[in-house]
Amino acid sequence: MKNSDVLNGPNVFYLRRSFRLTHRPERGILDSAAIVDIALIFFLFLITSSGYVTQPGVRIVLPEADVLEGIPFSSLVVTISPDLSTNDVFAALVFFDDVRTDLEGLSEAFEKMSDEQKAHTLIIQADEKVTNKVIMDVSGRALAAGIKDVAIAARLPAKQAEEMLLESTPAPSP
Repeated sequence: MKNSDVLNGPNVFYLRRSFRLTHRPERGILDSAAIVDIALIFFLFLITSSGYVTQPGVRIVLPEADVLEGIPFSSLVVTISPDLSTNDVFAALVFFDDVRTDLEGLSEAFEKMSDEQKAHTLIIQADEKVTNKVIMDVSGRALAAGIKDVAIAARLPAKQAEEMLLESTPAPSP
């Protein structure tokens, strides 16, 4: 029998040698590069899916009100925060269109607005520590500039807000 007969014949598959696994690869040890990759992907997902700040960087605690009337949200929002850097009770930080301004600059900004913008409701978001004098001053300047409606933002008490939330959620069906 020749070598060419063995290779060309039907018994070629019987000559092949089979290898058996004598050692299994270890399990349970995670590669640190894979963990870092997953952590980076998770971090990037959190950054891209988070909401962006739409108000100036001041914290506002709105006063509570028992009854709130809904109004359509407009782009005319004045944010007022107490100025804690001074001892003056009437000092306040005023923001309009995400730009810090003083009360005189606020009057000028109201005057420069178009008639179409003045038809919207001005929403005043004032911290509960801001005095009524400052709020009424801003409201008076807006009305003097020709803005038709002025509203003061407030929040519901926590208990009432929780009750409204429970009422709005549908009951689970059995």
